[in-house]
Amino acid sequence: MNKVNRHVALFLCDLEKPRSFSEQEKNYTIKVFTFQFFTHFSSLIYIAFFLGRINGRPGSYVRVAGKWRLEECHPSGCITDLFIQMAVIMILKQTLSNLVEYLLPLIGNILSDFS
Repeated sequence: MNKVNRHVALFLCDLEKPRSFSEQEKNYTIKVFTFQFFTHFSSLIYIAFFLGRINGRPGSYVRVAGKWRLEECHPSGCITDLFIQMAVIMILKQTLSNLVEYLLPLIGNILSDFS
């Protein structure tokens, strides 16, 4: 999604026709930050504010296409789901990002030594 966010932000900045390069850079930075914020944290926002709040009441549940009930929180509450999502974002994503950042140059150096 980062590539898509960058292309959409650049397209929107081009539509604005800024007067200077610094104004274009500022607008581009704000748009990319906003898009990436919502991309990365949309699951947390959904769980914290929407999950289990719009599913109706017993006997009158909200259904999608008249067939499927909306998702609900665990009986212990939404905090467990929120904790799991935060752990995935804060631990797993950061660990994978750091591994990729470390291993790609290492692999590149190893492959260039064999060439």
